[in-house]
Amino acid sequence: MSLNLRNATDGEMLRLQAIQRHLKIDVGPWDEGFDVAVTKSVVRRIRPILKAEEPASGDELIEALALHFGVHFESVRSDADIRRLQRHYMTRNELGFAVLDRELSDPKVDALLFQLQNPSEIASHVAILNLRESSDHEFWSKIHELSHRLGEPPQKTLPFRRHPAERQSPVEQLIDAVSSEIGFGVTYFQPIVARHARHNRNLTISVVEAIRAEWAPNASFLAVANAATKFWPRPSMVLVAAVRGRIKNGRETREDEALRVDIQGHNKLATSIGMVPKLNWRVPHTSPLFAAFHEKRRVEALECLGDWTSTKGGSLPPIQVVTSASRFGLRAYAIISSETAAA
Repeated sequence: MSLNLRNATDGEMLRLQAIQRHLKIDVGPWDEGFDVAVTKSVVRRIRPILKAEEPASGDELIEALALHFGVHFESVRSDADIRRLQRHYMTRNELGFAVLDRELSDPKVDALLFQLQNPSEIASHVAILNLRESSDHEFWSKIHELSHRLGEPPQKTLPFRRHPAERQSPVEQLIDAVSSEIGFGVTYFQPIVARHARHNRNLTISVVEAIRAEWAPNASFLAVANAATKFWPRPSMVLVAAVRGRIKNGRETREDEALRVDIQGHNKLATSIGMVPKLNWRVPHTSPLFAAFHEKRRVEALECLGDWTSTKGGSLPPIQVVTSASRFGLRAYAIISSETAAA
């Protein structure tokens, strides 16, 4: 993967180049594989720490890295927490916290990372986690803010801000790549998935919930499902379905509204046997995903992917799969897995 630098600002390019110098890597932001080189450099940096600590869970991994790199986490669950944190840090001459209430007035801001002007013996950075709406992103926010600390050089500017509108930033995409490897990587997360795969033929919602409880209870279900799918030793994919219309000229319309899918994640084995539907395909009435959405319950059953067809005549191969689906609010999630081997 190469970073999309087409619309990168001068500030973003300067930050990417600062990361290159900080990590002492040969390839630059404009080169293919820059994200891989950055991720490998960060992983090499933390490997001795994690080898010494041997974390058994994601929480233990975060605790070890936060302690070593001087990152302290604060949680905001109410407006009172914002006022408390402002009083606490501003009385210590951390004037950057004056923007805390303004930054968190937008509920979509997930986290802020402050570099302290007056660091203590145990903390040089404070990460503020916005958990007022949900705690589901707590694990990912912690990993993401740690990744900023690990990958970027010190800079006493306004806090790094994590907001959905900024996720297309090449810096944030790069930090997400680093975060994914740290939080759901080969060394500690993959063995947990492999152990569950030895005892379960199919990846299901129940299996993902068990992996989540073991590794990162404060991670979102979708984050764990996507990560588990990546390492599952048999073909699998994660879909999210909602009622919407056709997409025309890249935009969603109200035309021909039906239960349609987004593809959240899938592994290479799923791609190799052609079991991944196209974006916005209708969910067939025969699918357990359709039943889960309309009956508002968890459904786990066999289905034939050959029933998935498009209005243009396309279809998926007639592969027997296990679909595990459940509705959450206005959407339904499905994990679809197969024991069919790749050709």
